[in-house]
Amino acid sequence: MSLKKIIAGTAAAVIACGALALPATAATFTYTDTSATLSTNSASASNAKTPVQIKSIAFSKVSSNKIKLVWSDAKDAQIKLYSLQRYNESAGSWQTLVTKTSDGIAGNKKYVYTDTLSSSSPQQYRYRVCVNVSNTNKYEAVNGVSRFASNIKVCLDPGHFQSKNGGTYGYSEAKAMLSVANNLQTYLKAGGIDVYMTRTNDNITLGGYTNQDDGNQLNARGHAARSNNCDVFISLHTNANSENANGCDTIHQPSTLNKTVVFVNKTAYNQSSGVVVNMANRMGYNITAKNKELGIPTCSWLSARPTMYRLPSYGTDEFDVYNETLRKKGKIVFRTLTSGEDYYAVLRAAASDGVPGILIEHSFHTVPAYCKAFMNDPDVAKHYALSDARSIGGAYGFKVLKSI
Repeated sequence: MSLKKIIAGTAAAVIACGALALPATAATFTYTDTSATLSTNSASASNAKTPVQIKSIAFSKVSSNKIKLVWSDAKDAQIKLYSLQRYNESAGSWQTLVTKTSDGIAGNKKYVYTDTLSSSSPQQYRYRVCVNVSNTNKYEAVNGVSRFASNIKVCLDPGHFQSKNGGTYGYSEAKAMLSVANNLQTYLKAGGIDVYMTRTNDNITLGGYTNQDDGNQLNARGHAARSNNCDVFISLHTNANSENANGCDTIHQPSTLNKTVVFVNKTAYNQSSGVVVNMANRMGYNITAKNKELGIPTCSWLSARPTMYRLPSYGTDEFDVYNETLRKKGKIVFRTLTSGEDYYAVLRAAASDGVPGILIEHSFHTVPAYCKAFMNDPDVAKHYALSDARSIGGAYGFKVLKSI
């Protein structure tokens, strides 16, 4: 597809990755910000020359086999030619996708190129923009900073809105999950996964409804995944127990109850590839491990089955008992109504559009130990987000962030 300039839009934030510093495994990589690090052609090589480098490329999923790459023309006065390159892992080298001649005028515009992939299977690539400078006596070209991009897009749904569902120590499920979602979006974009969020602040307006927890807006949350070209819907929550469960009032549930529960919808349950059930298993394991690492008491490991894609169905009454007992572990659950449809409205709406969905209860906000840990340590939201990002990327076989 031809390259063109368009009127500027705000580019997505880009986290720089070392161009050739990734390990061979597809499971993880360690995030390193190299945006301030120049190659061998650095400014120190010639104090008389100004290094010219494209550090930022924005990306978005266009379709199942197309990725849009965007970069700024802010350095047009210093550049005569741009070269958009994609790294070929098998060949171990960079390949040029397209070149574009600069008009020499820095303006409020962008360069755009759509990369058409060979198939619609999940694919992750590294891209960079290299340049030829307009005056080699004044400027020195530096290889562009590489970034990941893919043909996968995730719909993140931070549960509830405003300050809904409070716990002790000033905790709010709605605010806490928005913090997790904002961090998760950053990590996913760094790993090349595009993101749509159903809300980006304390309020939510979808489907003509604002700040409602009724069926209409809950359905609109689930439908947002398909209408925004997403491959999976993920709703982020913390859990709560009924009043007087285990003989305790709601906000004084015992710490042994603080377990992770992950729900998948009907579409994920029936997905032949099992990718999203695999993702749900990873999320459950990783969050449970992170809770233990953070010193937040948990019941035990999830009874998850990474290699099995058919899960038991729990009736409403049985699940409520299961959810409130101290003797049961956390679990991956496919929960249905008597009709056979998904129990949760957001998952049911996503499934009606054919979108696989997950609803994750990271912890119990009716357990004071969890609320205290979250409110006293601002990094807990980042740890949760990073664990979720690794789970999502790992399920697709992508190189994903290992540490913050």
